[in-house]
Amino acid sequence: MSVLEVQNLCYDYVQRYGVTHALKGVNGVFESGKLYALTGRSGSGKSTLLSLLAGFDRPKAGKITLDGEDISTVKPSLYRKEKVGMIFQAYNLIPHLTAVENVLLGAGGKKSRLPSEAQAILRSMGLEEAHFRKKPSHLSGGEQQRVAIARALASDACIILADEPTGNLDSDTGSMVVEILKDLAHRLGKCVILVTHSEEIASEADVRYRMSDGILV
Repeated sequence: MSVLEVQNLCYDYVQRYGVTHALKGVNGVFESGKLYALTGRSGSGKSTLLSLLAGFDRPKAGKITLDGEDISTVKPSLYRKEKVGMIFQAYNLIPHLTAVENVLLGAGGKKSRLPSEAQAILRSMGLEEAHFRKKPSHLSGGEQQRVAIARALASDACIILADEPTGNLDSDTGSMVVEILKDLAHRLGKCVILVTHSEEIASEADVRYRMSDGILV
């Protein structure tokens, strides 16, 4: 079982008008096989925490460990390729690539992935063969998000980070995406961390954390 842990995490934004203390000694544990929801008002530190968990930024103080190993000892790009799958509100698919090609792009440390494997992942997301060669502009929002989730799975990452993945979707499609994320945690044993403003979606999580003024409660 993979365990992602944050210990006394601090992060500041230095701006012209002063310093913003985005994270103020955050502590928390995230285990595989569970769906976590991070809620809180805008500016509370949710996205900052997710960015640090993804290795995009380094904390000012404190540390993040995965299975007891400080992630700062690993090259950030390698950590993201092998350990983390990202899902975004805006999908972030490459517009000139097909659904299959976008999934293959996410293979990261699994560069030997074949198109047939990418297609199998897309099928597991409920997409049919007719979608495989379509480019993002010819897919609905829900279909694009399924491709984005498939891309996140392509590297066999143990951690899935989702930043407002239902924000651009209608309620029914958003509920479908949440069910997929729950399945990733419960059936595939992923550690899934979801940032959301929706109380309804947060209620579906196994564990709910709330960010308030840079503190995880």
